[in-house]
Amino acid sequence: MIVSRLCFLLLLISGVSAFGQTFRLARPVPDNVQTNGSYLYGEPRLSNPSLAHTAIDISIAYDTVRSASEGTVWFVAYDPGNPTGGYEPTGCGNYIFVQSPWGGGSLYLLYCHLSIPLASNGQAVTRGTPLAISGTTGNSTGPHLHFELRKSNIAIDPAPLLVTTLVGEEAGEGED
Repeated sequence: MIVSRLCFLLLLISGVSAFGQTFRLARPVPDNVQTNGSYLYGEPRLSNPSLAHTAIDISIAYDTVRSASEGTVWFVAYDPGNPTGGYEPTGCGNYIFVQSPWGGGSLYLLYCHLSIPLASNGQAVTRGTPLAISGTTGNSTGPHLHFELRKSNIAIDPAPLLVTTLVGEEAGEGED
């Protein structure tokens, strides 16, 4: 059991599934928004340090959140009557789940703390489709996107699967 989970995690981190396909996610926020320094996957939760954070939090102030993959909007959780707490005031606030095909099954992408949804239940999406405007609903300390992946109801670190676009010096455009 431990060996099979380790193999699954290694395949997942490499972006290759057991079926030989490559799976990468687009960034759900603009490329100029950095994830470094944000609340990362596996860090102790602020509310309960004995539990690990199951996503990456990306600091983004009220901007468009886009689908990181193709799929279907599986669930839109939105409460327009509660602009601060949202649909789930003690947790994710307003959120959207996107179901994406992956390795013969489904990967669920969770986008949390949204202010306003732009997508609806059952909507087909592609990479880059606008889903919502980021926000600070629910259990949040400021505007950000909580971005989480779930496979078979197990949280997976999204960072190794994100495609990054190199800009500036990282792309070789800096001074020599």
